[in-house]
Amino acid sequence: MKRAFLFFLMICFRQLLLGQSLTLKLDSVLHRMHNQYSFDGVVLVAHNSLPLYKKAFGWANRDWNVANTIDTKFRLGSVSKQFIGFIILKLAEAGKLKLDDNVGKYLPEFNSGDKKNITIQNLLTHTSGIFDYTDIPGFNSMVLYPKDSLVKMMASQKSTFQPSIKYGYSNSNFYLLVIIAEKISGEKFEDILKKIILTPARMKNSGLEHKKNILPKRASPYTHDKSEVINGEYIEMDNVAGGIYSTAEDLLLWSLFVQQQFAKSQFLKSAIKPFQLADGTISIYSCGWCLLPEKIMHQGHINGFANHISIDTVNHYTVIILSNNDFKELYVTGEIITSILHGNTDAINSLTQKMSQRQLKDYEGEYVKGKDTVFNKIENGELISYYNNQSLRWKPFAKDEFFCEAFEGNIFFQRDHKNEIISVRNFEDYNWVEYKKVK
Repeated sequence: MKRAFLFFLMICFRQLLLGQSLTLKLDSVLHRMHNQYSFDGVVLVAHNSLPLYKKAFGWANRDWNVANTIDTKFRLGSVSKQFIGFIILKLAEAGKLKLDDNVGKYLPEFNSGDKKNITIQNLLTHTSGIFDYTDIPGFNSMVLYPKDSLVKMMASQKSTFQPSIKYGYSNSNFYLLVIIAEKISGEKFEDILKKIILTPARMKNSGLEHKKNILPKRASPYTHDKSEVINGEYIEMDNVAGGIYSTAEDLLLWSLFVQQQFAKSQFLKSAIKPFQLADGTISIYSCGWCLLPEKIMHQGHINGFANHISIDTVNHYTVIILSNNDFKELYVTGEIITSILHGNTDAINSLTQKMSQRQLKDYEGEYVKGKDTVFNKIENGELISYYNNQSLRWKPFAKDEFFCEAFEGNIFFQRDHKNEIISVRNFEDYNWVEYKKVK
């Protein structure tokens, strides 16, 4: 009995040391992100339901010097899409709609022309070809448009491609899913959200944001103008695909809830899967998630807020990053945190890696995708990409992988069997974009 108790104490002590080591490593990365890249916000890392790390950085409101706290509320931006996707799947599971239903069945404006063959599944996977309403000429993000007006506006735009032909990220898709959910249920989206997700998941600090309402502990948005921090403009996203607010702890509850739901429902498990395009290629976006090997993830950028959530579907880690100052290093930060969780002790050094001129020369050249060309050059010991009269300075992150301080996402160079570089890929709007090396 005594020996068993000592063994138990040894295990507890070992777990304590591992926890302290993890905290120190994550602290090292996130304090560097705060000091070097102006990260303000909250980070929560958990294994199953156990938080391994949670900490707040910087200011929730700079006018009053109010600090962010672990229960600060952040606007989620496009992270909201996964809530909409889940609601649609639950309505389908209940038999209230079918994923292969035509959108025109619920919205007559989409019942003819180049819109008539668009399905619910196309909306969920960004394969509809519907023009993004935020890019419509004359659209004003400061105005709260009537729903019918926006639906007609989207239907009147020519499709960018025929449904199921290709992938094209469009906010219109998830706006229309909200409208369809309301039509089917006869309820406002806010009430549907509470009934299907917030109440059963016990998310008491989340909801649909309304500009006129007082919301305690709401973070103010900030952006950067060169070296100056300025107020972010308020964008009207009431009742659409970017207007949900939440906290880091509530998002952990959401992660646990959605994992539990998918584990016990074969319908949900089979519904959230990569989409096969007409030419046989696979698109990895579904229902508000990007489906990557061993994890699902999504990010959200809106008027100063920059957010990230990823769920390790094998080891059951959840990584949540919420920022209210337009943080550009979201992807890099998430990758470093994931590397640390998987025992990569070198992950912290990713931000300060150096490469010799000889090593960098490997990545020089001309890279082409269709009519687009990227020129990679080495200047003053740095890899620089020139594209459309713009230049991006890259820093080494891992083998054949680079990140840019002014660009959200990393680039990955591909090699052939001779170990020669043949292309470069980047992750753009949850889709791999590849440029082939020609010179």
